[in-house]
Amino acid sequence: MTSRQAVLLALVVSSFAIAAPTTVALDVSTVDAAAFEALDGVALEKTATVRLVQEGFAVIAPTASPDVLVTVSVNAEPRSIVLSGKGPGGSGTRSIPWATETQAELHLEVTQKLVELTRVVARAPVVTVVEPVVERTAPRWQLGAGGGVLLREGGVDGLGVATLRWGERLRFAADFGLGGSRGAGIGIIETTLAVGIAYALQFDRWHLEAAVVLGALLHVWSLDTSTSGVRVSPLVNVPLQVSFAVTPLVSIGLRLAPGWSGAREHVSGDTVLWTRGPLRLETAGVVALRW
Repeated sequence: MTSRQAVLLALVVSSFAIAAPTTVALDVSTVDAAAFEALDGVALEKTATVRLVQEGFAVIAPTASPDVLVTVSVNAEPRSIVLSGKGPGGSGTRSIPWATETQAELHLEVTQKLVELTRVVARAPVVTVVEPVVERTAPRWQLGAGGGVLLREGGVDGLGVATLRWGERLRFAADFGLGGSRGAGIGIIETTLAVGIAYALQFDRWHLEAAVVLGALLHVWSLDTSTSGVRVSPLVNVPLQVSFAVTPLVSIGLRLAPGWSGAREHVSGDTVLWTRGPLRLETAGVVALRW
């Protein structure tokens, strides 16, 4: 055998292995001799074998471990032929009345019921694998940081902000701010810390949030002459933020926070060194990490 012939033979054998037909055996051993002769069991077996082969099944002996085994039996009262089948699809029975039919009619009816039963029990049950549905948990923590400016009557100051949120729609809110500025011979550093509640809405990758926070403003001043001091005043802010989720974990946004923190003024004699009004508006760009 040449190498080419060996390859062709291997392909033929593998194709038969892949498309191996379902094997079926017909067992008539339980039919007594008188009923077998009246039924013309030999002719019935031949007819059934031909029909099963036409339907794509391979007919083998009952002792050869078939995929489907169909047992033929005869009931006396009422007289009928019973087909009992077992296979990958379970078990089943079919009953064919045997009264005044001719042998040809009876063989045809038995053969049709045999093919029908074989198809049913040869069909392996379909196993449906249900993948567990893992619900995506919405991020509950959000930590943001950014920079911008603080607008008040009397001047515009640089501002850095940090925000912390916990929750989904109704959430805990904490804001921290740090800013500084200079006046005539005076330096100012201001720190804010406020906590409150926020409410957020999500539209696909866009997020809108409104919050109300209460806290304190720490005002530290220092004159060029080395004199310094600290003042504390209450703070009320109403932060509004719109953000866009760049990824499921990272978002960028714009924050506007109108509020009130009390007026501040530093004077030396008749000279105003530094002054800011009570109303404030924070504006900042924010980058947030969500988890």
